[in-house]
Amino acid sequence: MNANRILVAVDDSDVSRRVARYVAQVVAGRTDVCVRLLSILPPIPASLLEHGGADDAQKEEQIEALMHAEREAFQQRARDDAEVVFADIKDVLRDGGVPDEIIETETFADRIHIVGEINQVVSDLLEVAEADGFGTIVIGRTRLARWPDLFRHHVAEELVHRARDVSVWVVG
Repeated sequence: MNANRILVAVDDSDVSRRVARYVAQVVAGRTDVCVRLLSILPPIPASLLEHGGADDAQKEEQIEALMHAEREAFQQRARDDAEVVFADIKDVLRDGGVPDEIIETETFADRIHIVGEINQVVSDLLEVAEADGFGTIVIGRTRLARWPDLFRHHVAEELVHRARDVSVWVVG
């Protein structure tokens, strides 16, 4: 893990903008760090995953094709929304003195969650951090806006609890 590689979980909330301002205070003017903005896309709605079926094989194929197209459209809208968030957060970072060349972006486009469960979100954050050598994960204190408050437990709390060999900055 590399302490100069910082993974920042973002969404379209004011908390994410506060997180970005904090990160900017820490890394302003530095070029020896990497700041990756990570957007966790919303879960695919259950209505787009399964249907009641059809008696006719041809009708079944048509329904499957339609559902596939609707899933693709849902995922594309989610990626488009993430790009808007990235542009906003990058502006906050730039305004805080963070050079463009150290900012990266990533979505979970290939790993969209079927169930928006906190444990899965945390697992994905930790997986990205480990796979890509991030030494620090930064997240807002309140839950990511798109994720449910399951049993009043927050993503940040679970992340701190499960993180090993990575620093976690929780910004309130």
